[in-house]
Amino acid sequence: ALSGEAYAYRYENAGNIENQGVEVSLNAYPVYGGALTWQSTVNFAHNRNRVIKLHDELREYVYGPSSFSSSYAMKLVEGGSIGDIYGRAFERDAMGRIVYEAEGDSAGLPRTVGDGNTVKVGNANPVFSLSWGNTFSYKGMSLSVLLDCRYGGRLLSQTMADLDSYGVSAATADARDRGCVMLEGQRIDDVKGFYKLVGGRAGVTEYYMYDATNIRLRELAVSYALPQRLMRRTRVFSGMTVSLVARNLFFIYNAGRGSRGRRQRLRIPPADRTAGDLFQLRFRQGQELAVSDDAEPQCRYVLGLYARSQTAAGRQPQLRLQPAGRLEQRHVAVHLLLC
Repeated sequence: ALSGEAYAYRYENAGNIENQGVEVSLNAYPVYGGALTWQSTVNFAHNRNRVIKLHDELREYVYGPSSFSSSYAMKLVEGGSIGDIYGRAFERDAMGRIVYEAEGDSAGLPRTVGDGNTVKVGNANPVFSLSWGNTFSYKGMSLSVLLDCRYGGRLLSQTMADLDSYGVSAATADARDRGCVMLEGQRIDDVKGFYKLVGGRAGVTEYYMYDATNIRLRELAVSYALPQRLMRRTRVFSGMTVSLVARNLFFIYNAGRGSRGRRQRLRIPPADRTAGDLFQLRFRQGQELAVSDDAEPQCRYVLGLYARSQTAAGRQPQLRLQPAGRLEQRHVAVHLLLC
């Protein structure tokens, strides 16, 4: 609320944001029939947004974890987009070339603009995302492979800025060995002064912006389903599947250094690479239930044993019973589907 008003907060429509995008999914069976089946799915998504108007009393809206660092800010401004990153940048002339100090203690160092994080240095959102999933099934065995592609977008590595400011990164070591820093073809002899200028929490945001384009192996899974004739003999289970699942295995291509796909890094560990087994049992609901290959009962509850792939010392796995729609798959080791 404004100063002098009777209330501390008030709720209003803060602006108008326009989104335009498209998502296309193609599913095909290149091989179908017989013992071997190959199912392939391609998904393409593209979205573009624009801030049409903000509230008359709101010139800009700052959001995100800006308190972690003073070298960047996530802002919404009229004409901009969600995901815009603002910070400090190098001053440039009309030809787009960096301007350098000509005299004084900072002679030879680049000039900067945007104190208070006022210069747009990029947008975190990708131009488009693409995924390609393939499942190969042979009798009771199946192999699933999921590839993810994120094209475009920019990310900030605050971790690299901090390491450079202390002179402990590989880049600063190489610069000291060479006796100079090369910046867009310009030689800078004052290595310490340069990294003192660009590094740290109040450095030059533009210097630590990287291309977020990457292609990764998102998931790899191997499964085996026991034959139905064996399940019928139990008179208890309608199906049993054992799977080995691994996620976020590695990057096939990663354009940006110092990051594993995060929009900004502040000494945060990279995305977890997880691996585990998945054991599924489908229970009959009663003696009257007819079990067939094309009839699968709806599962209502999940009994799961949860354990992180990198458990802290002394942490014990947890046993939980929860609705199937809220299944936590990120750190599942074993779970039973109760139908």
